[in-house]
Amino acid sequence: MTRLNRAVAVGERDGPGAGLAEVEAVDGLSGYPLWHAARAELLHRLGRAEEAVAAYRSALALGANQAQRRHLEAGAAEAARDVAVSSAGAEELSSRG
Repeated sequence: MTRLNRAVAVGERDGPGAGLAEVEAVDGLSGYPLWHAARAELLHRLGRAEEAVAAYRSALALGANQAQRRHLEAGAAEAARDVAVSSAGAEELSSRG
């Protein structure tokens, strides 16, 4: 747990790429919803919305209290919108070409 907190702090200090590397280096927390939530937030900040949606869903599947669930659901919805916008933009570009 302390390593996860440190990894999140690294993400705030050094950017989401550094934070994600630290989070993914933490072993033994794949059954912990906040590990997935931290990954989701960092992935979303990196613009990796599809992966973020999957990580938010993993966190939700592992259980959360009502406030955490609302936060995770909102994050997943925002990331899903980003995926849809990205897909729509790619389709528009391909139809022009």
